[in-house]
Amino acid sequence: MSYYILIGVWVFFLIPAIAMRGPKVLLWPAIIGGILASLYEAYMSLIWSKTVIAPIRVDAFLVIWCLFCLYGIGLAGILVCARDSSAQRKVIGFVAAIPVVLAIGYVAWSLWTLGQETAAATS
Repeated sequence: MSYYILIGVWVFFLIPAIAMRGPKVLLWPAIIGGILASLYEAYMSLIWSKTVIAPIRVDAFLVIWCLFCLYGIGLAGILVCARDSSAQRKVIGFVAAIPVVLAIGYVAWSLWTLGQETAAATS
């Protein structure tokens, strides 16, 4: 269920968006995309899945890759904001980026191991 970890990571982009100076235009796609993905997942889990007998969620893979891209843009936004911030605000921004990088790495690792297990099972 590493997918759900990735859904909640957008919260950590709020910290640099509030604390850091500089252009925050690269942080907003990660925040808004994360909020939309959270709302979409809540709808799919709580409402849509109750209306079908055997839900097969292929859309989760698309959401994962979209969030990877948006969070990558958000991490670039932290670096851009760090140029115009004081040393204390830079530390706040980079500390907020640690859970994002760890979550992306964990989800990527779990997808890779899932692919390895699937390849081993089919050969």
